[in-house]
Amino acid sequence: MSWRMTAAVFLVVLAGMVTAYWNRPISLLNSTKISLDGYTNIELRGESSWTMSKQADWSSIHPIRARLLSSQVEQWIRLLEQVQPCLAPNGVPSHTIRFTQSGSDLTLDLPVWFDVVGPAKIQFESVWYSVSSEVLEPIRFGLAPFRTSQLLPLALSPTTIKIKVGNSTSLELVRTSSWSVREPLLAPADAGAIQTWLEAVESKSAVAILGHVSQDHAELLSGLFPVAAELSLVGDQSVPGRSIRFGKRLPDGSRLAQVRGEDVIFVVRPEDAAFMLPSPTRFLVPTCTTLVPERVHTIVVAQQAERRNSVTGRFGSAGERLLELLTSTPATNFALASSFANGVIIEAFDRSGETLFSGEIQIEGNQVAVWSDGLARILPLDDDLVSWIQEAVGTTDQDQSSSLPPVGAS
Repeated sequence: MSWRMTAAVFLVVLAGMVTAYWNRPISLLNSTKISLDGYTNIELRGESSWTMSKQADWSSIHPIRARLLSSQVEQWIRLLEQVQPCLAPNGVPSHTIRFTQSGSDLTLDLPVWFDVVGPAKIQFESVWYSVSSEVLEPIRFGLAPFRTSQLLPLALSPTTIKIKVGNSTSLELVRTSSWSVREPLLAPADAGAIQTWLEAVESKSAVAILGHVSQDHAELLSGLFPVAAELSLVGDQSVPGRSIRFGKRLPDGSRLAQVRGEDVIFVVRPEDAAFMLPSPTRFLVPTCTTLVPERVHTIVVAQQAERRNSVTGRFGSAGERLLELLTSTPATNFALASSFANGVIIEAFDRSGETLFSGEIQIEGNQVAVWSDGLARILPLDDDLVSWIQEAVGTTDQDQSSSLPPVGAS
């Protein structure tokens, strides 16, 4: 066989192989894995458009600003990755989904074609693939199905908690080495109560989303939030802060709310709004001291002292009630110390004589006010201890009830 004949046969066989490759059934095409991990921005271009971005979580930044349910967004992205080769569509793609990465030139464009029925088709590296029709939901309806009704994001770890009503600060809590109340007075704060409250705040959700109003509509916002009550949770440089303001009350008692930096208007249950705008007394340490009872050796009221027995190590009956009053009895109310007339000194000492607590005490009917550092706690009092205190101060008429209002109910 001549070389010409050999070459001719080779070309015929090669042409047949190429034709068979291009005409092979769709089911025999190799599936391609589209990896969409690492992209931080997704933009829909076309007849409708939107943009969402991911920092810690996914959020919408166009056409409105709103937090999104990251789990649902990630599920939608996974659907885009599950592709099957298919024939090219008859029409022209109406939309393009663009994936980009912040701080990088990395860009991926996926043209999208769909009709009234049937699966969607996307184009990747010049090949068309079919994807689930669920991919079309945010293309047809926008990002509204992805919006979260959660009022504030999870895992907040603020260093400052502040509540303002109008231009006045009704509460300010600050965490340095420990939590303390800065407004409306200076006092130690109950770290456990703050943590419990923060965890509960994170779980609060709106009963409805009324709509959205951008910050450009100042006149409308001033009508919705005429005298705004605002809760601010401020973090350090590594933790972004969040603020939510509460506005008009609706006929059923619920309130409008909007997170700063977002456009969504939430409808919040009245009890949830009240919980997120608490009285300062929620965070005050409920007991007069946080002393370990075993450290206290001597308690002095005016000139009367109660000491632990040197043999048994226990107080007498009056001493035990005084110890319980200072270390374990929760306050039923709080007030400013300035609300009371001058009381008598009450102090606690350890065995070496070091002062553990120093304050003042005053009987208020069947209760007693104990104060130090400007804060008074109103505590229940039994008749026997009333008699003991009256005897200690040398009077049986020490009921000088204050007419000034307390800081707030506990």
